[in-house]
Amino acid sequence: MNQRIRTLVADDEPIARARVIALLRDEADIEVVRECATGEEARAAIEQERLDLLFLDIQMPEVTGLDLARTIRTHGDPAVVFVTAHDQYALNAFEVHALDYLLKPFSAARFRAAVEHAREHLARRRQRHQAGPADAPAISRDAGVGQRRNRLMIKSGGRIHFVRTADIDWCEAAGNYVRMHAGTQEYLI
Repeated sequence: MNQRIRTLVADDEPIARARVIALLRDEADIEVVRECATGEEARAAIEQERLDLLFLDIQMPEVTGLDLARTIRTHGDPAVVFVTAHDQYALNAFEVHALDYLLKPFSAARFRAAVEHAREHLARRRQRHQAGPADAPAISRDAGVGQRRNRLMIKSGGRIHFVRTADIDWCEAAGNYVRMHAGTQEYLI
């Protein structure tokens, strides 16, 4: 039996918020518990509800999504996916341990990939919490702790790109930079 993923969606743009909620309706194990138009509404909801997953816009009135992500650790540590039109905050998002960063406009397929990533993360976390102390080392190894990441976040050409490590063909020195080749794409880092 799969456990429901209790989710909050916070975005000050009603159309953007409605799109995220509509996409989440297609996910059988996701339960949208609250939707919020401001950071302050989201903060109150996080304090009142037991939440597993947050979809947060970066720029919201009163309290930003980044500010919320910095303060949620005391409220059950829900997983965070940022949904924003601003790529310049991506590095800050991962500094507060965001699971994913959806850049508007995003495709339904990209959204589903973010949801699947969150689902896998939450399943591993639940597995670790259900295991006893004697099981913890084995579960941690199985959950990927200490293993290589399967993708990199790269800023190249003024944009943020996520590149799967399996897709990297080779890297070469380019002065003070590194030129990474992944299929037909080339990134200067």
